[in-house]
Formats: sequence, C-alpha cells, structure tokens
Amino acid sequence: AAPAPAAAPAPAPEAAPALPPASDPAPLGFGLSKAAKAKAALSMFDADDAPRSKPIVKLDYTEEEKRAAAPSGPEAEARAAARKKAEREKQKALVDRIPKEKAALFAYPVAWAVVDEHDIIKSKLKAWIVKKIVEFLGEEEETLIDFICSKLISHADPESILEELKLVLDDDAEIFMVKLWRMLIFHVLKLSSSS
Repeated sequence: AAPAPAAAPAPAPEAAPALPPASDPAPLGFGLSKAAKAKAALSMFDADDAPRSKPIVKLDYTEEEKRAAAPSGPEAEARAAARKKAEREKQKALVDRIPKEKAALFAYPVAWAVVDEHDIIKSKLKAWIVKKIVEFLGEEEETLIDFICSKLISHADPESILEELKLVLDDDAEIFMVKLWRMLIFHVLKLSSSS
C-alpha cells in the first residue's frame, strides 16, 4: 500500500496583537469610565419604564399675549404710539367717508349682512343707545331701548325709526338718529375694511 501523503504543515500562527503592559490601565472604550458604563448598561433596562416625550406642539399666541411679552422701553412705546396714531387716522378716514347731512346719511347703503354677521347692534350699539337714552330721559327706559334695537335688527329704514322716536324724544330724536346711523355705518365700514 502506498504510504499516506503527509499532512500539510499547519500554517504558522500570526503574531498575536501586543498586549499593553500590566502597569498601564486598559482603555475602556467609547470614552466611558467604568461607572458610566455601568450606569449606561443599567439605563437600558429602564428604557421601557422611562416616560415618552410628547410631540412638540406649536404655540399660537393671541395678539394680547404677544403684546404682553413684547419688550418694553422707549422703542416699544414709540412703536405702540405709532400703531395707535395709525389706527386713529384710519378711523378718522372712515368717519370722513360717512355723510353728515341727514338726507345723504339716511340714503347711504348699509351692508346689513355685515351688521348681522358681527352682531353690531348688540355688541357695539346697544351700550351707546342705553347711554344716550339715559342722557335724554334721565333714566334707562328698557322698552324704548329694546324697541330701537329691534327696529335696527329688523333692518328698518332710519326715517321710520325717526318718526316713531319723535313721539318720545321730540326734538332730540333727529340728533339721536343721525348719530346712531353714523355710528352704525362707521362700524360696518370698519369691519368691512378689516376683512
């Protein structure tokens, strides 16, 4: 029988990496100390118990909140004064657009849709009506106030309201109606221009 071929010699082992001398402390890796590694390892077990952070919600501040948080000082006061002045000028321009003569004023078209949509009669005019009725009559006459408001809500023309008010307010009825109608038109124009 033929002799068995000799096994190939085993490759020479590669040189093992040099170990640092025993006197040098071995680096722990990732720049963590032993205590930090232990803490990191323990925190992995607490990961399920940790509270989840909520999604970030964008905050929408109202104009009032923005003004309250705005910086104060001479610059802020100057900006606020400029805004107020611009608003007064805008309102004055609106008032100047409203006719002053009774015939032209009462013929001026009123956007009743705006009046109804923004509830101008209750939100803007009722307090003024109460004040004027107290001025003219010396007391708050609830039925008269409700009558005037109901006429405005039903979109009555100013001439018909004036005729009925003359019975109660006499000569003051015309002055009252002109001021009331101008105020109504002013609020309509103001809301129409801001939309």
